Amino acid sequence: MVAAVAGNVIEYADFAMWSAFTIYFATQFFPTENRTAQLMYGAGIFAVGQIARPLGALFFGRLADRRGRRLALTASVTLMGLASVAMAAAPTYETAGMSGAIILLVARIVQGLSVGGEHGAAAAYIVESAPKSRRGLASSGQYIGVMAGSILAALIMVVSQIWLSETQMEQWGWRVAFAAMGLVAVGAFVIRTRMTETEEFTREQRRVEQEQAQPDAVVVDRRGSLAVLWDHRNALVFVFVLGSATTLLFQTFASYSITYLVDTVGMSRPDAAMVRLVGLFAPIIALPIFGLLSDRIGRRPLLIGGFAGSALLTIPIFIGYSPDPAWSVLLYAVGLIPVAAALSVMALVSASAFPTSVRTLGVSLPYALAIAVVGGSSEFLALAFRTAGWDAAYFGYAIMWAVLGLVVSIRSRHAEPGTLDGSTADIRTPDDAEEVGRLPR
Repeated sequence: MVAAVAGNVIEYADFAMWSAFTIYFATQFFPTENRTAQLMYGAGIFAVGQIARPLGALFFGRLADRRGRRLALTASVTLMGLASVAMAAAPTYETAGMSGAIILLVARIVQGLSVGGEHGAAAAYIVESAPKSRRGLASSGQYIGVMAGSILAALIMVVSQIWLSETQMEQWGWRVAFAAMGLVAVGAFVIRTRMTETEEFTREQRRVEQEQAQPDAVVVDRRGSLAVLWDHRNALVFVFVLGSATTLLFQTFASYSITYLVDTVGMSRPDAAMVRLVGLFAPIIALPIFGLLSDRIGRRPLLIGGFAGSALLTIPIFIGYSPDPAWSVLLYAVGLIPVAAALSVMALVSASAFPTSVRTLGVSLPYALAIAVVGGSSEFLALAFRTAGWDAAYFGYAIMWAVLGLVVSIRSRHAEPGTLDGSTADIRTPDDAEEVGRLPR
């Protein structure tokens, strides 16, 4: 469990640090007097990195489904660490012109490729390793890693702001943060090399080997993984919508809130960083509680409650933010609680929608597309709306995705899986998939 979650810690620490430290390093790489434009350039590079995720999902997803979850998870965390070190060493515009910005861009693309398969492989590993009666709790573990990564980033930010001046933060302090993530990746690599493969994947490999040894067997599916995945297209839509909604809402409440507090509300940067650090403990405490609750009452109620709560709270939370850190940290925590409810079962409902043979690819690809198209561009879109003077339009956009997540959670059978393979466990041929592949359910 720890080995699978380690990559999520790094991934979301990087997510959060990029958003948090952009206000410092943007001036070093993007030569413009317009402060919002500098932040948009930084957010744009972040978004480009997310666009690379589907390619990484395709490669690492197929690798995990064919060669094992362990190999894919070890390879992905290695690339993540190397990219973090490259970002820490990138030269500024004054030193090397646009070369530094290009290095940042390439490093973000490499990280996008590596984390593209991270989510699905980790979800498959966690759910396949957990006992049936505790799969909800195990599922919440993946997003405990997400929150832990965000807390790690916030802690690095707070410590940096205490020890370093504003000028030092802009000149080199942000580099230390990304270098530290490289060291964390080394630790995750060591842990993952000691992982054992899941029994379910091992059984699936034995089944495939036995079928290949009997070419005249009646039930043999020799199609490619993408063709097999198409049989589960309703599940692909399910994961895409839920991935888009949860990622956008998490980015809105966890990351954009901090930018909003500093640039719109007028809170100081150290106070905003402290709001993030303290506020993130609320969802990290709530996640295992929601996971245990889902093992008792089911997965669907957690999804419905999470999306409904987010839709209702988005505008009141942002209207209520003030320069008072104590009040704002309360609102920050309250905003993340409904998101945590939905996230607590995401790994389980996503992994349960696909059979073992395409589980990692099935979870990774639509989730990566969701982040590339929706979640990864959220802060860039929010800044663009702000530049145009349409701040409220972004909040309407976030509410729209919360409502979409709510509708899918109510209607889709995948929101309440009965077995790990859900309704797709027995698919082996296109004929078997006829009913399962029918949309909109």
